[in-house]
Amino acid sequence: MSKKFTIYILLYNSEKSINWVFDEIDKFDVNYINQIYLVDNKSLDNTIEKCKERRAISHLKEKIKLLCNNNNYGMGGSLKNCIENFKSNSSNEFMCILHSNGKGINSKIFNSFVNEYKNNLNVDFLTTTRFSKSTNLANYPKSRVYGNYIFNLITFILSGKYFTDSGSGLVLIKRDLLKDVNLDDLTNGPQFNPMLNIFLKAKSKNFKEIPIDWREGKLPSNISVLSYSIELLKILTKYFIFSRVLKRKNYWKFKSLERKYTLI
Repeated sequence: MSKKFTIYILLYNSEKSINWVFDEIDKFDVNYINQIYLVDNKSLDNTIEKCKERRAISHLKEKIKLLCNNNNYGMGGSLKNCIENFKSNSSNEFMCILHSNGKGINSKIFNSFVNEYKNNLNVDFLTTTRFSKSTNLANYPKSRVYGNYIFNLITFILSGKYFTDSGSGLVLIKRDLLKDVNLDDLTNGPQFNPMLNIFLKAKSKNFKEIPIDWREGKLPSNISVLSYSIELLKILTKYFIFSRVLKRKNYWKFKSLERKYTLI
């Protein structure tokens, strides 16, 4: 099996950040890249057209594909398409998920994943953390920092899984960990990230958080902090009751959506 990685970069109305996305791709360690998917969640601007323009002049153009959702399936739904694509169409050992919002520096994140893998060939699950002592949170609102501290603590209390950044969506996942993931058990909303992290950490034999610098991004967030928090608290409470107390296997269940995408 190839040791190279399949990379998925999430896009939504990302036209203004596409040049930055491709500039970052140019800095990736190409020795570990097999395929790069730019995953568009039915953008309403010129994201796809801009991607095509930049891909045409990229030295990695043969490795870059556009994975275009046929409808907007939510952040979680888009990530489900990434996982399904990886499991069914790739023989690579790892999938890497990155974002296009410019809050984290993609080249540094991906190359940190590669370095960690080279130093520890047994690694099976890496997440990033914005909240270690070595990270730089330039211009990131203090209210969000402290809000994340609180939710990391709540996540630990209710799930029993400790993260310094439980909602991290910038991850490296070994194929074997995804075998038993029932995607219909997970939300199509932005809470998908902490749900997947909890599930995978329970299975992981070699997990590590990688510190990253974080900043206000090139694209504004369209996620309501209040509604996100309320829904996540419901999800974590359900995990505590049905998984930890009642010991049930099917502790999460969300409405299944038919998800289709087109590769360009």
